[in-house]
Amino acid sequence: MPNVWLVRSPEYSLTKFREVRDLLNSFKGVLKFFPEKSEKEEELPLLENEKNTDPSSTLEPKELTWFFEKCNEFRKQEDIGDEEMVMLLTDIPNPNRFFNGIDFETGLNMMVQTSEWDRFFPGSDESYPVAYHVAATVLIRNWFSSESEAKAMLNMMPKGCMMDLCSFKKDVKLKILTADISEEALKSMAENKLDPNLISQTLRIFQGVRTEILFKKYNELIQPRPIKLSIRGGKRNMYFPELSDKKIKLSTLSRTVYIFLLQHSNPQEGFEPVRRADEENIGLLFEIYNKTFSFELYPIDGIEYSNRRKTIEELCDTRNNKKWEQLISKTNSIIVETLGPDLAKLYIIESGRGVSKKIAVDRKYIEGLYDNPKV
Repeated sequence: MPNVWLVRSPEYSLTKFREVRDLLNSFKGVLKFFPEKSEKEEELPLLENEKNTDPSSTLEPKELTWFFEKCNEFRKQEDIGDEEMVMLLTDIPNPNRFFNGIDFETGLNMMVQTSEWDRFFPGSDESYPVAYHVAATVLIRNWFSSESEAKAMLNMMPKGCMMDLCSFKKDVKLKILTADISEEALKSMAENKLDPNLISQTLRIFQGVRTEILFKKYNELIQPRPIKLSIRGGKRNMYFPELSDKKIKLSTLSRTVYIFLLQHSNPQEGFEPVRRADEENIGLLFEIYNKTFSFELYPIDGIEYSNRRKTIEELCDTRNNKKWEQLISKTNSIIVETLGPDLAKLYIIESGRGVSKKIAVDRKYIEGLYDNPKV
């Protein structure tokens, strides 16, 4: 299947363009959207602006053929050949007020309008409806061989299907939030032997867009509420009293690092990983770790004491960050398994190589953080 090259016209922001591209490529499948993300994230493909163009006139409606000509200009500009699909993302409207358009003559040039989505999805990220229509447009292009065939499948009355015409533009909300394909449309796809892998990937994009829009809508209502975390006993085990005293099954070393980060960071300011190599911080980590074994009454110069000291020193060695990052990753996995992904967001350690480590929960919800009761 040909690749899809996304290109933006000058008035469409680079940031929004990247958001659409990254969202589409997060759903892996037979479709690949170019340009792919690069490490340097250089300036992405952009149609060269016409000289001496009056900025106030750039959003005047253009016929669909004008957009397809711009796709061909980009094709020559980037020398991508005559077999790849080109999709123009543009704020510029068209006289028919279509959300998208396909050049069925070549089957390779397409456009999606990127403006005015705040009218239909206020408060939501505009990249979502744009990504929906990019995916739908590519599917339709592969489904039908002519414009007349595509028009024959349009629903004049909205059904909550990708083929709804949306004569009343507000009906696009039903189409996108239903994220569905009608039985008639599915039957037509089968008759036209449309690639099942393409259908599957498109439906995953539809469902992903729907989920993100709805979560944005309900975001304020579903923010996780912090609950008490109780740290108890000489071994510093951790429990959630509100969850039937559920215990977090962390190793002694994981509990040590977690308690240390709770004590030496806050929700606004994290602990820089390189600072763990400071003698003071090695000493503080060792103090927490060693006290969990104090009830065993090992002598200060004994082999067990020395081994515990070595364990902390190896963890704090910044020449090898692998142990540190693996420990945090394992800790976070256990917290997510214990609390579920939503509530766990407040309790996991902010992760990532070299990232400042912090835990989002307010410390007023932590009981026994500085206590070390004897067993």
